[in-house]
Amino acid sequence: MAVTIEQLRQRELESEDQQRDFVCSDCIQDPFLQPHMRHLYAPRVCIGCGVSTRRAITSRGLAALVGPVLPRHFEIDQGHFPGYEFTLVVIVGKALSCSTRRVLESVASWLELSDAEEDELEVESDHFYANGQAYQWSDCPFDDEDHERWYVVGDWHYAAKQLTHGRRFFNEKVRELFEGILHEALEAEDFDGDGLGPIIKEVQVGFEFFRARVAKNFDEEQTISANPATQLGAPPKECATNGRMSPAGIPFMYLAGDPDTCVAEVRPSIGDTVVIGKFRASKRLKIFDLMALSGRLSHQPLSFFDPSFEIRSQRRTLLRYLHGEISRPTKTTDTDYLMTQAFTEYIRFDCREKFDGVAFRSVQRGDGINYVLFDVMSDEERAPQDWNPRFDVEISTSDVFVVEVNAVEYSTVRK
Repeated sequence: MAVTIEQLRQRELESEDQQRDFVCSDCIQDPFLQPHMRHLYAPRVCIGCGVSTRRAITSRGLAALVGPVLPRHFEIDQGHFPGYEFTLVVIVGKALSCSTRRVLESVASWLELSDAEEDELEVESDHFYANGQAYQWSDCPFDDEDHERWYVVGDWHYAAKQLTHGRRFFNEKVRELFEGILHEALEAEDFDGDGLGPIIKEVQVGFEFFRARVAKNFDEEQTISANPATQLGAPPKECATNGRMSPAGIPFMYLAGDPDTCVAEVRPSIGDTVVIGKFRASKRLKIFDLMALSGRLSHQPLSFFDPSFEIRSQRRTLLRYLHGEISRPTKTTDTDYLMTQAFTEYIRFDCREKFDGVAFRSVQRGDGINYVLFDVMSDEERAPQDWNPRFDVEISTSDVFVVEVNAVEYSTVRK
């Protein structure tokens, strides 16, 4: 006999009536749990906030979602640190990002079940959810910080090998790595309240940069001083050599944040004459600050229910070591800088934020800062054969001064 729509609705109502402890979507705001919220046939009162709702999930349904997840992040307490153990209610709260005691206790009560009920809810057995059990965070999988660094930086090194010895162009694996890294970097919390985030540095109009050049003789010194925009500016595209952030043929403007750093970057010898130019930003510039990655960026906790939890956690850890990888000294062969060049190109063209350049720690001077500015010419302006790069900085003859190198410092580390 055919079942009418009204009979189906009545069955659903009876089924809902048999269930208890409904939790509304406002009390469980995790976006990965929202799709599991049901549209109810009749309004139900949420046990968390007491509001009548027609979009909710039962605490038993939440237990079925939470059960398989908790053992990935917690383990049974071993009693090593008395007083720091967690109850089941506490770790359920950490998973759900919920502080409503009644909701957490109701979910926990469904997890503390018999073996038969565990099978039905698809939760871990072997007494993980035994009544009165205590828990602790799962042990870190790494023996020490060096082990952690080796593991998370492995993806970066693998991508570098791919670019060097495998697929160099149109490499989707490398692109995915860069996309994941930059997503986590841009998601870091903003503590300054400027809305920029910790990896975005804005320099104002008039901000001072420095750039140096060794003069071979007095005549060259005079030529450089008389024509600083040309002689101290970025080289034309035909003369742009292989650099840390730019491949040969791509003109970038390499600058330093102070005179001593720009002198160190040209690696002069004792007795050399160095001409230094002071450039000023002609507009407000947005800089990707790689040095901000050296600290521990603060993020909103990841959802335990995010399918990409593990890979995103690894990317966040990789950020802590990334500046060290990018600023590592190399011998400047044709392929040594491929990875940093590719990463900078992604920041320039494919990042969701528009950047005018990057900043990174100087290799030649420990506390110095280097800046790389991107050419601002449009694709249409680059169409003619004789185009020259343009950057948002200015210099005049009054901004030039000359120094003589009287000492060079070296530092060594035993291998």
